[in-house]
Amino acid sequence: MGMGTGSIQLARLFGIRIGASPSWFFVLFIMIYMLSGYFREVLVGHSDTTAYVVAVAGTLLFFLSLIMHELGHALVARRSGIGISGIDLWFFGGLAKLTRDTSSPGEEFRVAAAGPAVSCQAIARVMRPPSSGNAGIMFSTNSATLASALNASTTSISEPEAKPNVAASSVSSPSIA
Repeated sequence: MGMGTGSIQLARLFGIRIGASPSWFFVLFIMIYMLSGYFREVLVGHSDTTAYVVAVAGTLLFFLSLIMHELGHALVARRSGIGISGIDLWFFGGLAKLTRDTSSPGEEFRVAAAGPAVSCQAIARVMRPPSSGNAGIMFSTNSATLASALNASTTSISEPEAKPNVAASSVSSPSIA
């Protein structure tokens, strides 16, 4: 069975068929199984159902990020006049299927860079520091906050002690919370 043959359509986004080969479902279930075991250990005091739901959500978010990455390639290719026959998810990831090769090195670069650009943009949106009016998902760089969020009461994690800046002792710098 070659790439794209026998894939099952999952959705259609921006007119582009999103499909999955049978091998993708194998990876999907393995990831859910492994993450549910991990979250069962990490989410102390919560039910196995909670761990399972978090594992399913995490796995689906992972595959959503993969689809977004491939859509980046596909939409830039389409803008360049290249036809898109679909996106397929399979055992090793995803593949945006173009109907022809790019016609110049610049076009090739734009199509190739679009996927990582979308992934970097998604990471930047998720990892941005807390600010007023920021309603996005935020990760804290404070290890004490992270430890308490993960119920890591048995592990002692501490921030390194900040050293005063002698050269600019009268100027205060913002602290990271």
